[in-house]
Amino acid sequence: MVSTQSTGTSVLRFQEFVSFLCVVTTVYRKGLVMSQKNTKKNSGEGNLTPYQGKKRCFGEYECPTCGRGWMSGNSWANSGQECSNCEIMVYPHSQKPLERVDDDENKSDLNKEHPQHLCEKCCKLGWSCREYRRRW
Repeated sequence: MVSTQSTGTSVLRFQEFVSFLCVVTTVYRKGLVMSQKNTKKNSGEGNLTPYQGKKRCFGEYECPTCGRGWMSGNSWANSGQECSNCEIMVYPHSQKPLERVDDDENKSDLNKEHPQHLCEKCCKLGWSCREYRRRW
């Protein structure tokens, strides 16, 4: 049987590990993030993403280096996600508010693991961005 103290310690250690990965990743790729070509980022508007709200939204991403595209229900204003192939930060080219859906085909699977080490918002927070609105 696992005591609650050891479980709490495990969660804390995992969060520290995620934070450590984020710091190492940022230091390792220092020049790559700044050299990424993103029209919103380089336009001088000060906004890195189309959406500027405070809530989580749905984002569409495309890596400018390898062309890999993905969609995420864990997209945030002015936060990117790292391309798992190229290991560079990619900002969404399209974002829209999350909508409640009734059909199972379009529902997000909240049981699916969120790769926190690839998420800029998680790295900044030090814990899963999915918990952000629940904590505040």
